[in-house]
Amino acid sequence: MSQRFDLSLYGLCQLLKALDNLGGELNRLHRRKLELEREVANLAHVVAQGDFSPALRAALVDREREISETTAKLLEAWPDSLRVKLRNIRSFVELHMRDIRAI
Repeated sequence: MSQRFDLSLYGLCQLLKALDNLGGELNRLHRRKLELEREVANLAHVVAQGDFSPALRAALVDREREISETTAKLLEAWPDSLRVKLRNIRSFVELHMRDIRAI
Protein backbone atom coordinates (compact mmCIF):
# COMPACT_ATOMS: atom_id res chain seq x y z
CA MET A 1 0.00 0.00 0.00
CA SER A 2 1.17 3.50 -0.68
CA GLN A 3 2.00 5.99 2.03
CA ARG A 4 -0.84 8.22 0.80
CA PHE A 5 -3.34 5.38 1.23
CA ASP A 6 -2.02 4.67 4.74
CA LEU A 7 -2.42 8.33 5.70
CA SER A 8 -5.94 8.50 4.25
CA LEU A 9 -6.99 5.38 6.10
CA TYR A 10 -5.39 6.67 9.30
CA GLY A 11 -7.19 10.01 8.88
CA LEU A 12 -10.53 8.29 8.37
CA CYS A 13 -9.98 6.11 11.43
CA GLN A 14 -9.16 9.20 13.48
CA LEU A 15 -12.32 10.89 12.18
CA LEU A 16 -14.39 7.88 13.20
CA LYS A 17 -12.88 8.00 16.69
CA ALA A 18 -13.73 11.69 16.93
CA LEU A 19 -17.28 10.96 15.81
CA ASP A 20 -17.59 8.25 18.45
CA ASN A 21 -16.42 10.74 21.06
CA LEU A 22 -18.95 13.28 19.87
CA GLY A 23 -21.69 10.65 20.00
CA GLY A 24 -20.70 9.83 23.56
CA GLU A 25 -20.83 13.49 24.48
CA LEU A 26 -24.31 13.82 22.98
CA ASN A 27 -25.48 10.82 24.99
CA ARG A 28 -23.97 12.30 28.15
CA LEU A 29 -25.75 15.61 27.53
CA HIS A 30 -29.05 13.85 26.94
CA ARG A 31 -28.72 11.84 30.18
CA ARG A 32 -27.82 15.01 32.08
CA LYS A 33 -30.86 16.79 30.69
CA LEU A 34 -33.14 13.97 31.83
CA GLU A 35 -31.54 14.05 35.28
CA LEU A 36 -32.03 17.82 35.51
CA GLU A 37 -35.65 17.51 34.49
CA ARG A 38 -36.22 15.00 37.31
CA GLU A 39 -34.52 17.34 39.77
CA VAL A 40 -36.70 20.25 38.64
CA ALA A 41 -39.82 18.14 39.10
CA ASN A 42 -38.66 17.19 42.61
CA LEU A 43 -37.86 20.80 43.50
CA ALA A 44 -41.20 21.99 42.11
CA HIS A 45 -42.93 19.39 44.25
CA VAL A 46 -41.18 20.74 47.37
CA VAL A 47 -42.20 24.28 46.41
CA ALA A 48 -45.79 23.08 45.94
CA GLN A 49 -45.64 21.71 49.50
CA GLY A 50 -44.93 25.23 50.76
CA ASP A 51 -41.12 25.54 50.96
CA PHE A 52 -40.24 28.84 49.29
CA SER A 53 -36.71 29.21 50.67
CA PRO A 54 -34.21 31.30 48.69
CA ALA A 55 -31.85 28.32 48.43
CA LEU A 56 -34.60 26.17 46.92
CA ARG A 57 -35.56 28.86 44.42
CA ALA A 58 -31.89 29.34 43.46
CA ALA A 59 -31.49 25.58 42.92
CA LEU A 60 -34.57 25.55 40.73
CA VAL A 61 -33.32 28.49 38.65
CA ASP A 62 -29.88 26.85 38.25
CA ARG A 63 -31.38 23.63 36.99
CA GLU A 64 -33.73 25.40 34.60
CA ARG A 65 -30.79 27.38 33.21
CA GLU A 66 -28.73 24.23 32.73
CA ILE A 67 -31.66 22.50 31.01
CA SER A 68 -31.92 25.42 28.57
CA GLU A 69 -28.20 25.32 27.85
CA THR A 70 -28.21 21.56 27.37
CA THR A 71 -31.25 21.67 25.11
CA ALA A 72 -29.58 24.32 22.99
CA LYS A 73 -26.52 22.06 22.62
CA LEU A 74 -28.58 19.04 21.67
CA LEU A 75 -30.84 20.92 19.24
CA GLU A 76 -33.38 18.16 19.73
CA ALA A 77 -36.27 20.02 18.17
CA TRP A 78 -34.70 20.40 14.73
CA PRO A 79 -34.57 17.82 11.94
CA ASP A 80 -30.98 18.90 11.23
CA SER A 81 -29.94 18.18 14.79
CA LEU A 82 -26.40 17.41 15.78
CA ARG A 83 -27.33 13.77 16.24
CA VAL A 84 -28.62 13.52 12.65
CA LYS A 85 -25.56 15.30 11.29
CA LEU A 86 -23.33 12.95 13.26
CA ARG A 87 -25.11 9.92 11.82
CA ASN A 88 -24.77 11.33 8.28
CA ILE A 89 -21.05 12.04 8.70
CA ARG A 90 -20.45 8.57 10.09
CA SER A 91 -22.27 6.97 7.12
CA PHE A 92 -20.27 9.06 4.68
CA VAL A 93 -16.94 8.13 6.29
CA GLU A 94 -17.78 4.44 6.52
CA LEU A 95 -18.81 4.39 2.85
CA HIS A 96 -15.55 6.02 1.80
CA MET A 97 -13.52 3.68 4.01
CA ARG A 98 -14.99 0.78 2.05
CA ASP A 99 -13.95 2.53 -1.16
CA ILE A 100 -10.39 2.96 0.14
CA ARG A 101 -10.16 -0.66 1.20
CA ALA A 102 -11.12 -1.68 -2.33
CA ILE A 103 -8.08 0.13 -3.75
